[in-house]
Amino acid sequence: MKKLFLFGLLMIMSVCCVFGQIDSKKLFLATNSFVTEESDDWKIYDGKFTVMDTINEEYTFDGGFVVKILVGSSRYDFTCTVKNEGDDFSVSISEMKSYACDKNGKIIKNGSIMKTSSKVAEQYAAQMKDEIKARMNDISDDTVEASYTKIVAHPTTLNLIAETMSELALKKFVEKNVNGKTVEVSVILDIIKENPIKNGDLKDYSYYAFSHIEDNVDFTKYSRINIYSNNDKLLTSKIDSIYKAKGTVEVSFDIIGEMSYQITE
Repeated sequence: MKKLFLFGLLMIMSVCCVFGQIDSKKLFLATNSFVTEESDDWKIYDGKFTVMDTINEEYTFDGGFVVKILVGSSRYDFTCTVKNEGDDFSVSISEMKSYACDKNGKIIKNGSIMKTSSKVAEQYAAQMKDEIKARMNDISDDTVEASYTKIVAHPTTLNLIAETMSELALKKFVEKNVNGKTVEVSVILDIIKENPIKNGDLKDYSYYAFSHIEDNVDFTKYSRINIYSNNDKLLTSKIDSIYKAKGTVEVSFDIIGEMSYQITE
């Protein structure tokens, strides 16, 4: 009887451990939302991811936030890392600095920049963790996959993810999470012409465009995008104009590992 009780207890503990694990995709989505989307309590200024490691589930970003004080406002700039620890996640802040700022978060004239103490950084890190946790709780299970795809299949995000993976791991990730998915990407058009391909799966598209994403200064691997389309709006678009390409994405690798990003619409 004792053995049965012990076995049952172990089973319950095992189930609890499984259900106690952090939802990886929700953590990813909530962290991305924290950096890119304002809430009632938080607004991140100049937020920018520098590391998106989906294998180790560690995400690092730079940014700032503004706090109102008795006279005016202070801005805190920082580097933050969010990491999945298994049954919980950690939020740590480094290189935090503060300075007096205007209503737009810009440093005031002749303002001085001061290094923030580790204690203050830890307090803000705890508040950020609470905000990310709240955002995780707000994510519906029904929307997780579509939301995750929308972010990781975007060329900007994919470039960051690629920096943390081997070529083989990247190919596997692309096959599972990117290829065949629907994306919407704003690009700047470089070339528009009739589709030159007369054979294969791409022959049924009327137009071809060579383009680049708007932030290609920072992201180069996936900054160039090939578009095959039957959308007449592409035909009437102008070179150097912004065009929203919406269709199926296909990231391919040639024999030496070079990658190309393609959208068919």
